Amino acid sequence: MSGALPITDLTDPDAWAQAWAAQQQDALLLRSQQRHPERWQAFYDRFGPRLRELSGFDRAQGMHLVEAMMRGGLLHPGDRVADLGCGSGWLARPMACLGLEVSAIDSSATMLARLADDAAADGCRPIQRRHQCWTGFEPDPPLDLALAAFFPPALSPDGVARLERIGRSRAILLADGRPGLPWIRELWQRLLGQDPYTGVHHEPFLLNYLIASGRRPNLLRWPLDQRLSVPYEDLRGFYRGYFAIFGAEAAAVDRALESILADYRDGSQVRADGRIGITLIWWSDAWA
Repeated sequence: MSGALPITDLTDPDAWAQAWAAQQQDALLLRSQQRHPERWQAFYDRFGPRLRELSGFDRAQGMHLVEAMMRGGLLHPGDRVADLGCGSGWLARPMACLGLEVSAIDSSATMLARLADDAAADGCRPIQRRHQCWTGFEPDPPLDLALAAFFPPALSPDGVARLERIGRSRAILLADGRPGLPWIRELWQRLLGQDPYTGVHHEPFLLNYLIASGRRPNLLRWPLDQRLSVPYEDLRGFYRGYFAIFGAEAAAVDRALESILADYRDGSQVRADGRIGITLIWWSDAWA
């Protein structure tokens, strides 16, 4: 495994930090975010408002995750929560509807606009929207919880330290290694020559870094079903935009989709089911 440590270093947080950084150097997605942030910003501005829908997720699934966090004692009605990289509000909206005071932070104005429209239709507690980079958000005093859901910028020792400045408790949500929708792995392999990126690679480094540095992390897992039914042309535009970030040409994306999605097309619609796993890792000052 890239970044593997000798046994003598297993209790050294600096050694885990270095191994974690070495592991991330090999990640295509993370390299692209560092080298081409403008491409990612353009993608999120265009497709962000429909990102969950085009990935096979819906609001009910977000509510399921929030309810699970409440049952686990991580969230309580009235808590003040920062949803970092909130997107269009997949978790921010159910948190607000369950009585939490939510600050939703994202660098995409279009996704925050979608969040505002949907939250108004919910009729729940108002959500404080912040159009900014999360690195500039440091509430004083800290909030009750800093939540980073599927948010790669938080996945580093620096990200951990920043979460600890934002909230008294901190939580990171990761997806497991399963590709979810049935064509994802083949599409990545054909267009980029590798398996899709997932947050599962961060889990051992995050957990061991926290333990070695004196934190006491907690972990919960849930399955999450996907159900996709969208127009083919919408999905094609989405994948064209996504793989263009990595340099894939639109014609190559079209050819791959024509063959890979043939078994999932129903006229002009694409329909498929999938399943991923969700891992929640959280820690608090109360357990330090």
